[in-house]
Amino acid sequence: MGRYVFKLEKDFSYPTEMTVDKDYDFKDWSGRLWFSIKKDGTITIKKGYAWDGCSIKINVFDLIWVGTPDGLIDWKTGKALTYYCSMVHDAFYQFLDNPEFPFNRKQADDLFLKMLTEVEFKPRNIYYAAVRSLGWIGFAIRRLRAKFKKD
Repeated sequence: MGRYVFKLEKDFSYPTEMTVDKDYDFKDWSGRLWFSIKKDGTITIKKGYAWDGCSIKINVFDLIWVGTPDGLIDWKTGKALTYYCSMVHDAFYQFLDNPEFPFNRKQADDLFLKMLTEVEFKPRNIYYAAVRSLGWIGFAIRRLRAKFKKD
C-alpha cells in the first residue's frame, strides 16, 4: 500500500447535509472514479480508496507507526475512531483543486470536526485546530508538485 495506512474495503456513503446544485463524480488522473457527491449532499467514496489516516505518520522498520494517532478502536465499526473521518477529509482535500469541486477547505475541515464529534473523539478540537492551521501546508505542497510535473 506504499505510504498509505488504510484502504477502504467497500464503498462508504455519508450524508453531509451540504446540498449542491447537481450530482458530481470525481476521478483520479487515471480516470478511476473515487468520489461522488449527490445533490442532497450525500458523499460516496469508492472501495479501494487509500489514505494515511490522521497525518503525519512514519513507518519505523515495519514495526511501528510513529505520528498522529488515529484513536481507539470503535466497537461499532472495528476501525480506529478517526478512520472514516480522516478518509472523508483526505478525499475532500484531494479534490479541492478541481474547479468543479463544490466545497472549500473550511467546509472540509468543518465536516471533519462534525464527524469526529459524532464518534465522540475526545481530542477532536485539537485535531480540528491542526487541520485549520496546518492543512494549507500539505495543500500547497501538492500544488507545487503538480506545477513541477507540468513543466
